[in-house]
Amino acid sequence: MINLSYELDLIFEEFDDKIKIILLDDNSTTEIIRRIIQKLPLTTHINKWGEELYTDDIKIGSDYEKSDLKQEVAKFDVAFWPEGGAICLFFGPTPISKGGKILPYSPVQVIGKIKTSSSNETYANVLKYENRTRITIRKT
Repeated sequence: MINLSYELDLIFEEFDDKIKIILLDDNSTTEIIRRIIQKLPLTTHINKWGEELYTDDIKIGSDYEKSDLKQEVAKFDVAFWPEGGAICLFFGPTPISKGGKILPYSPVQVIGKIKTSSSNETYANVLKYENRTRITIRKT
């Protein structure tokens, strides 16, 4: 199977900034990514938990194969959290992280990466914001 990738913008309406993410479609993520892409453009809220940002439930259903779930993720991973129906962006440790490991609340399916650049000012600005905020997710 050919791997596909999709570049998306997460637009933070309250402070007029955006983060780019790349969804990487492989055999284990195809159905989740297909359902996310079908929902776009999508407006939801994003929440903060340590250095993780996660959306409200994006309502893609739960009748898909949950395989390759991870208890630990890497910095800049994008994951789908089946328990909460949310897209998660990992910029660093969560409140339950230990020993330098980035640990989600419960197992997640890694579906992509945050697109990084030489200047991570946007990420620093986003992580300073303490309250939930509205975002729109759309194809780039």
